[in-house]
Amino acid sequence: MGESKNRSQGFTLVELMVALAIAGIALALVSGFFISQSKIFTTQHQIVELQQSLRVRMFLMEREIRQAGYNPGGLTEATADSDGIDNNCDGTTDEIDDTATLFVDESESIGFQVALASTVTFSLDKDGDGTACGEKERITYALNGTTLERNGRPLIANIEVLNFVYLDKNSAVATSIGDILSVQIAIIGRTKKEDPSYNNTKSYANLQGAEILAAQNDGFRRRLLTSQVYCRNISD
Repeated sequence: MGESKNRSQGFTLVELMVALAIAGIALALVSGFFISQSKIFTTQHQIVELQQSLRVRMFLMEREIRQAGYNPGGLTEATADSDGIDNNCDGTTDEIDDTATLFVDESESIGFQVALASTVTFSLDKDGDGTACGEKERITYALNGTTLERNGRPLIANIEVLNFVYLDKNSAVATSIGDILSVQIAIIGRTKKEDPSYNNTKSYANLQGAEILAAQNDGFRRRLLTSQVYCRNISD
């Protein structure tokens, strides 16, 4: 009877402490696993979100640059220079191109107006009325800080590089804006937050093989998208 009574008194203090220690270790392992998986999920989500956003914006740029020079009305630079019409709706008529600015066309002709390494401006006569006016017919893509903008309006943030290379009919780098028949695009975006367990030592190049972003040696994960667009509405 005495032995049975002693056994019914429950756990000893030592047994309880051992049980608590085991439970604590198990909880710590589970918590560590959960935190690790949560970080992996967050990182992967950022990468997927970045890739999808870059693809959508690249598709938009490709589609619109491909339409550069669309000119069903047949407006020529010679006509635009002397017809007395404000063909680009900037408040001035009969503007003439300054040939000294090889990659800027100041005239009212339809096609490329600015063709710089990080900025492109082009026009198209979408409605066939002989003019190129408004944000649907005069389009600029440029990088403002780390925000890609279309006509001054933000499209996507966390963009580090927007790079354009302009090629002529021989697929050589164009020497003036009038020679452009295709455009190579490179865009580099990065995740919103750094990953403290990751060190990005990669450098990035455009389709010409030229480095456009040196290794940053930080925790941001980056993605590079490249494309070449043939401007089917511009003849050589």
